[in-house]
Amino acid sequence: MTLVLELTHTSHTLAATGIQQVCRNLFAELKAVANVDVIVLDPWQRSWRRATYSERERLVPGGDCGVARRKGEAWTAAEKLRGRLKMLAGIKGTLPSGNSAILFPEFIMGRCVKALPGLRRRLGPDVPFVAIFHDAIAMRMPEFSALKTVARMPEYIAALAGFDAVAAVSEASRQELLFLWDRMGMRETPPVEVIPPGIRPPEQAGRDLPHSIRAAPRVLCVATLEPRKNHQALLDAAEQLWAEGLEFELELAGMAHREMGAIILARIRELEGRGRKITWHGAVDDATLHALYEDCDFTAYCSLMEGFGLPVAESLAHGRPCVCTTCGALDEVSRGGGCLRLDGTDAACVAEGLRRMLSDKALRGRLVAEAAAKPVRSWADYAMDVLDWARGSRRRC
Repeated sequence: MTLVLELTHTSHTLAATGIQQVCRNLFAELKAVANVDVIVLDPWQRSWRRATYSERERLVPGGDCGVARRKGEAWTAAEKLRGRLKMLAGIKGTLPSGNSAILFPEFIMGRCVKALPGLRRRLGPDVPFVAIFHDAIAMRMPEFSALKTVARMPEYIAALAGFDAVAAVSEASRQELLFLWDRMGMRETPPVEVIPPGIRPPEQAGRDLPHSIRAAPRVLCVATLEPRKNHQALLDAAEQLWAEGLEFELELAGMAHREMGAIILARIRELEGRGRKITWHGAVDDATLHALYEDCDFTAYCSLMEGFGLPVAESLAHGRPCVCTTCGALDEVSRGGGCLRLDGTDAACVAEGLRRMLSDKALRGRLVAEAAAKPVRSWADYAMDVLDWARGSRRRC
């Protein structure tokens, strides 16, 4: 039996934010242990179909297709032309047969939601539709989200109620989904389980800090430049500490949000112009990201809301402590040692946490030891849990 993954968006973007990491790594690990296929909804052919070779190539974790500058979906001229010609010829895309379930591991786009009934008819009445739910931040914090995402989120949440099973990436996300269904008056809803994602463990198991001779500690923040990630509080806190005379370097990795990243980028440039030790690397590939983790003394993640919080888990897996907020699912991923958990999200609170980490070597050493001792959940672990859950799901009616 074949487990089918719907990956329309991830197969047409080079972005590697949390959802794309889940999709790519889940696909890679599932391929190693099960019969897996991929489908997409081709907007030019106006049909669901199996993914092409080039679309599958974009699903390779850390592949050599390039580094993304934006999150959005993009189709090549050849893909558009081929799709249009097939549409005009009345050719529908082929779909896999003998399917155990169809899994939707990414945010389901508006056109996909509208095409779900047609997909159900083509696959037959016995194939369960299951989905991974990441978050509904656009509904809870619309001021920090793109207008298009805010507009289509209610339709997405409503569509999930028609699925046969849902796996949330955290207990916080599970509770959020149940709350939204209740608020929308939906009573006939699928069961929702929690299956937390994994990460790619670093190859080096020792995870010792090699920088004891460095005069200025290096702090790393891995996050898309957008208001929800709370970079403004981090940058204000850093400036306060630099003004106090504390010596440290701040490095940032992550693409700038096309609509909302400009103000954060302007603040970074302003601090650079004043001679502060700050570097923005932009979007980076996996090898560079690994090197940044290895070369920092600790990380900072001050987000205002998260469905999971992969950068915190990645930091701990590299043996690097994290100064982090506890908003949303960050409260879950930061438990069990290795994190300096902040009581708030404002610049003063962030500054106090950074000050403690920069000035208290004993605290930093204790958190390093806790991070190194913390078990690492891999993408392989995640894939096996998702596979068992998907195979065990049944059509509700």
